[in-house]
Amino acid sequence: ITTNWDSLTYTRLNNFDQCQSRAEAVTALDISNAPANVLYFGTSYGRVFRVDKANQGQPESVEVTGMEFPKYGNVNCIAMNPEDASDVIVAFSNYSVVSLFRSTDSGKTWSQISGNLEESPNGFGAGPATHWVEMLKVNGKYLYLCGTSAGLFITAYLNGANTIWQQESPELIGNMVIMMIDTRQSDGFTAVSTHGNGVYTSYIKNLPAIPDQVNLIEPVNKTKGIQSKTLLTWEKSSITGYYNLQVSKDANFEQIILNTTIDTTISTIPDLEQGLKTYYWRVAAISAGGQSQFSQIWSFETACLAPELVFPENQTKDLDFSAVIMKWNQAEGAVKYHVQLSDKIGFNQLVMDDTVSTLQTIPIFLKASTRYFWRVATIGEGGEGVFSKQFAFVTAASTGVIGNSGLSTSLFPNPANEYVNLKFSNKNAQIVGINLYDFTGKLVAGEGYRFYYTGEYSIKMNLKNLPSGSYYFKIEYGNDYIENQLLIIKK
Repeated sequence: ITTNWDSLTYTRLNNFDQCQSRAEAVTALDISNAPANVLYFGTSYGRVFRVDKANQGQPESVEVTGMEFPKYGNVNCIAMNPEDASDVIVAFSNYSVVSLFRSTDSGKTWSQISGNLEESPNGFGAGPATHWVEMLKVNGKYLYLCGTSAGLFITAYLNGANTIWQQESPELIGNMVIMMIDTRQSDGFTAVSTHGNGVYTSYIKNLPAIPDQVNLIEPVNKTKGIQSKTLLTWEKSSITGYYNLQVSKDANFEQIILNTTIDTTISTIPDLEQGLKTYYWRVAAISAGGQSQFSQIWSFETACLAPELVFPENQTKDLDFSAVIMKWNQAEGAVKYHVQLSDKIGFNQLVMDDTVSTLQTIPIFLKASTRYFWRVATIGEGGEGVFSKQFAFVTAASTGVIGNSGLSTSLFPNPANEYVNLKFSNKNAQIVGINLYDFTGKLVAGEGYRFYYTGEYSIKMNLKNLPSGSYYFKIEYGNDYIENQLLIIKK
């Protein structure tokens, strides 16, 4: 019988927390192989200590508790890499806490590795308790085994908070509570003990599979005209439901704006910068075996920026409702512009909804003493971009005086044959509508509605295609109009 035990004085705990109503106790430990004699031990207060050269004299214990550890959590297991004592994993058996942490620098820093064992990143929810952790070298690479209150889980790819744990033997072991695990490095022999259902053993010879490369679906490569957000989709992997999605501003992925692990094959990318900006994206599938090669790199281009509105300036008041011209600046990549005008701030009722190729447009039949809202979107080769900020203006009140717009007209010759000259004197810059109707009220010719500056105008109108008969010109301006009868006699 060996009797020369040493008591490591510096490992003794004397804490008693009144709130916890229990003394702090050592609840887990592990001793290293390489280098030898490094001891880690954990406590019922969630603390972890390291003792170097634990086999010599009275070595001091150094607390290496991670700042991220759950306070007063129960350290149920500590597992060291058989070949590297600086690589250590700590398992907490409490519910609703982050359960697994790993350090690769002897406990100086820690990162959580419980990944999909947690229902939420902060550990809250229905995630299982973790009771035991082991490291087993398989085909030159380490396999990590975790015994939980919901079965046995494994992974060969530790990826921080995004680690994917795969359930082992779901048909046989299933959701049994795993209390302890032991492994034999020489041949992969592994034994797990359960709560109430005995021990299970196996020879582990293989690692979990690595997924195949992912195929992207939408938006198709080099799509143009993407607005402020877009939906990215890709094909589902046959062996995993977890994916690493990356979106970058450059093809070398040196300016990554999104790097996330998700469990769906679809992701909405918001807040994309407009103005013909190119984005690149790729996806890799992740399993407990590792991460696949990234997919092909696809790109998409955002839509043109909305133009800068110029006139009427925002909140302009007392505009002459018969002489409003809406103007804006040229936008890069523009082919056309989509203009909307409404007397409702939400644009749910439109007064104008036109597509134009110019940098201005003239709304007709505006009302006096009315607030209007207007906005413009750029249409480029890839489609329409987002609308500009809306501007508002208020039209002036009507004077109520007929003929106040100041317009007089004359026709000659009348009767006419092949053509007629319409002369009119315009005393105010305004929109004027000039149209010719037959006596059934059908529009048969005309100039439409245009903006005319102050001055004298003469319009020669072709009548060759009109039969003999009585017609009338209707000249509309402001809230008024003039009608002139015209007689056409064909020789």
